[in-house]
Amino acid sequence: MTQTTPRTARGRNKSTAGPQPDSPMTSSQSSEKSSKLVVTAEQRSQMIRELAYLKAELRGFSDGSPEQDWLAAELEIDNRLAQSV
Repeated sequence: MTQTTPRTARGRNKSTAGPQPDSPMTSSQSSEKSSKLVVTAEQRSQMIRELAYLKAELRGFSDGSPEQDWLAAELEIDNRLAQSV
């Protein structure tokens, strides 16, 4: 008596039917690993500049300092980038 290979409903071998639930990595897992946020130093600096300006604009460019705006923006951007990893 010969052994037959188990087949799926469409007649293909299970081994060629695509990723199985118990596979080590499915396609969605591999795309998650490759979608890490990468921000260059220049992009980070631009984000901080824009947020610092927005903070100054929202307070009417008074009662504060550019240094305070910069430091607050830098902290906020760094926290956001750390959360996105």
